[in-house]
Amino acid sequence: MPGGAAGELRDLHLPAAPTAIAAAGPRLWILTASALYAVDGTTLRRSTLTPPRDAHLYAAAGGDAWLTSRAGITRASLATATDDPAWRAQIQPVFQRVCAHCHLPGGSAGIDLSSAAAWHADHDELVRRVVVTRTMPPAGTDLSAADRDALAAWLTSQARGAASTSR
Repeated sequence: MPGGAAGELRDLHLPAAPTAIAAAGPRLWILTASALYAVDGTTLRRSTLTPPRDAHLYAAAGGDAWLTSRAGITRASLATATDDPAWRAQIQPVFQRVCAHCHLPGGSAGIDLSSAAAWHADHDELVRRVVVTRTMPPAGTDLSAADRDALAAWLTSQARGAASTSR
């Protein structure tokens, strides 16, 4: 974006017309047919995420955005420092199948577990409820033994990793 005086309107110079716009906390998210952008303060940032053709854009109060499509749901965030490839590969698929209906931002559980950062922040409580007492997910929720084992293995590896880095 070109510079300008505070409060001055400026052209965003998007390469394509927006198909959706969502205000999310301090950010404005813009979806085009081929890309997702975030306006953060006075900076226009293009996401590395390629949106599906049938994507719908939704805002989260904390500043993130959600893209939904027939392929599933994806969270877009500018907080890349908390990205965890292991979480994305091992935990996110289970989260989307089993937990997302309650644990998205604003979900009925009141606890957002839709990111690796949230799982790291709530690690001890997740171990207690998912692995030790097995009170999560609640009775009647379809969580296979393989999925529970994957969650337990990832949570255990995170505890070992934290212990080895804190010495």
